[in-house]
Amino acid sequence: MHGFGFGFLPMAFVWLFWVALFVAVVVLIVKLTTGSWGSTDAKKEQKDTAEEILKQRYARGEVSKDDYDRMLADLRK
Repeated sequence: MHGFGFGFLPMAFVWLFWVALFVAVVVLIVKLTTGSWGSTDAKKEQKDTAEEILKQRYARGEVSKDDYDRMLADLRK
């Protein structure tokens, strides 16, 4: 008469361990393949190209239209 005595709990913990290990490996693989470790702000800064930065500066009014056109032409050379 063993039923759900001491034999079931250790087996359940073993199954939970393997399921957790599998989930951890899947999450690790997804993180490594998508490169989603850092914060989104840090990634945005890394993806900004020189042209995007210039567009943002022009939109904020930091550079004039003439300066923008000249700098954009220089960047595209």
